[in-house]
Amino acid sequence: MRPIPKAHPPLKLLITHAAYLLMRGAHAHGEAEMIAAHFTQVPPMVVEYLHDNEQADRASASLSRIKAFIESRLTDPRFGLAAIAAKFGVTPRHVQKLFQHEGTTFSRYVLERRLERARSLILQKADRPISSLAYDTGFGDLSYFNRVFRRRFGMTPSKMRNSLNMMPAVSEQQGEPPNLQGKQTA
Repeated sequence: MRPIPKAHPPLKLLITHAAYLLMRGAHAHGEAEMIAAHFTQVPPMVVEYLHDNEQADRASASLSRIKAFIESRLTDPRFGLAAIAAKFGVTPRHVQKLFQHEGTTFSRYVLERRLERARSLILQKADRPISSLAYDTGFGDLSYFNRVFRRRFGMTPSKMRNSLNMMPAVSEQQGEPPNLQGKQTA
């Protein structure tokens, strides 16, 4: 059993009617029937509210487990919706609906996670080739990777890496003058 919030409108209506009956009593036959009708109509609304919240909680928990599973499989380019559905014993459409409630799709979510992982590897100034980073983050097509990366971050992966290499060294950011001739400064 879960408590019903006091601010829930159907519950407030039910309480108001109950208080009305206790304080005033029914003066006319039609009035008593109207209150009785409300008492039979409002409880199902309260139950529906509780049921909807339980479903939302279960959906949220399912989506969290699915996202964790996705994170563990991002590097596999063959990984997809069918694998998720099979793993969790649901239909692919059910998985799609879970992501739809978050305002995205399964494919967009996976793409975004792969792009973020690739960006993270590039920002770590990894010396590995961009193609290697693309394949290691689950992209099977290098040109597609470059295209979606540029669309998402406004520059190609190579340009992002080059811009990082062009940034001043940490010592320059801390106020020390750059040593442009390669000589020791005193």
